[in-house]
Amino acid sequence: MITAEDFTFPEAMQKVEFELRGTYLSYACDIEWSLTEIICTCFIDKYENRDAFKVIMLEKVMFGKKLNIVRQAVKNYNEEYYQKYKGTFKVLDRLSSLRNLLAHSVILPDRQTQDRIF
Repeated sequence: MITAEDFTFPEAMQKVEFELRGTYLSYACDIEWSLTEIICTCFIDKYENRDAFKVIMLEKVMFGKKLNIVRQAVKNYNEEYYQKYKGTFKVLDRLSSLRNLLAHSVILPDRQTQDRIF
């Protein structure tokens, strides 16, 4: 049974958790911005037309969906690029999974172990 105590960290551990979660999600935001730029490159011919499209992509399309769009867009845009970087999509899929865990999960301390750092 989960109790309120399960949700409490020692203060030092809480600080580490905040820093880890914040840093990882910050990197994920940078990657998401890059995915949006790739989508724009593949679909928008004129640079000045990108802003409105970016707003829609950033506000309405989730990270995982952007990743799927990029995968298909790059393949259609330039097959050679797709073949060269297709292994990167596996890494980005894993990053997306970890991002979702950090963004949408509670991290609970393991009460069975004693980490002497904290």
